[in-house]
Amino acid sequence: MTISQLRLAIFTSQAPWGKSESFVLTEIAELQRRVEAILVVPVRPNSTLFHGELASRVDQDTVRLPVISPMMLGYAAAAFLRSPVRVAQALVEVIKGSSRLSVLMKNLVAFPKAVYVARLVRRFGAHHIHAHWASVPATMALVVSRLTGVPWSFTAHRWDIAEDNLLGVKVRAALFGRVISLQGRDEILKIVGAPVCSNLHVIHMGTRVPEQGDAGPPKHGRAFLVACIANLVEVKGHRYLIEACQILRQRGFQFACHLIGDGPIRQDLNGMVQQRGLQHVVRFLGALPHDELLRMLREGEIDLMVLPSIETASGEHEGIPVALMETLAHEVPAISTESGSIPELLGGGAGILVKPADATALADAMQRVMVDPAYTRHLVDAGFARVSKDFNLCKVVEQLVLLMDEGRERAIA
Repeated sequence: MTISQLRLAIFTSQAPWGKSESFVLTEIAELQRRVEAILVVPVRPNSTLFHGELASRVDQDTVRLPVISPMMLGYAAAAFLRSPVRVAQALVEVIKGSSRLSVLMKNLVAFPKAVYVARLVRRFGAHHIHAHWASVPATMALVVSRLTGVPWSFTAHRWDIAEDNLLGVKVRAALFGRVISLQGRDEILKIVGAPVCSNLHVIHMGTRVPEQGDAGPPKHGRAFLVACIANLVEVKGHRYLIEACQILRQRGFQFACHLIGDGPIRQDLNGMVQQRGLQHVVRFLGALPHDELLRMLREGEIDLMVLPSIETASGEHEGIPVALMETLAHEVPAISTESGSIPELLGGGAGILVKPADATALADAMQRVMVDPAYTRHLVDAGFARVSKDFNLCKVVEQLVLLMDEGRERAIA
């Protein structure tokens, strides 16, 4: 493994301080192994290192600062007095590029922090800045780059593309934009226009891929376990999984279904479970640390992963959920839907794809996995091969470091 001499600053939304962005933590941990030094700055850190050892490892290179504080406001004012033109130009760019009041307010709140973080980036000696999310973290990266001259890039995921937070400005200003799916790239092209998007690269998120056969065998002496690892939000389609569980119970199947995650619709979903008499089948485990999820997959505690995602009435849809990648990497079969960018991962037989919002089709697919071991083995092998080839974290990080190093070498030249 080649170690780059790159000194890299990474801006996140919360990670490692919060329950979200476990997939970002995984990528940062791999980058820690591949570059000389890393500085992580979350825009709005929470108060909890939720994701166990992974979060603690990333926190070793993290500076945890509030979104805004009197100290930051004072430093931003002093910076304006020292370099009024540079700071004012960055502020005007943010104001003019914010197309909606809600976006403008989020950017303005983070602006003093960006001015302060510019000092940290200089002291760190960063060669490159990378922001996860094309939203406020990328705004902070844009401002810091304008104030320091350090080249920068961003990763666009899903909702942050639709938000269009200075997206055109950011695509033009960044050394490169990384999009995690083909569909995401097409959405950016539609918003910004193809002529300015020559620096966009489709580089999937990735997962660590164990050696095939390292996953533990399914545990016997217990009910067949279906898991759905996803935040409890509308786009994940949990209600259709609950309906599918009811159909399978009516067909006489014995199994358990664990909903792993938390969110605003938990009470509504729990009401559905109670109304259908499924409280002894469907359990809500809440959010679990990433280390614990990987342990469950590694030790064969989950027999089937189901993610019944939909497209909401407002047009929200999935990217490529990392939970599905991790499932396939641990040789657990996966069922999801033909929504968002999920077919980029599960298409071609790497998993089972059904129509969104179709509980009967979902139940039929779950039933086939339960009763057909030969078919399930084929799914497992195909899924592992897909992740190994196209979603391997080591290969993903190699591509990112290469792009960042090329920018550093051009700057030196």
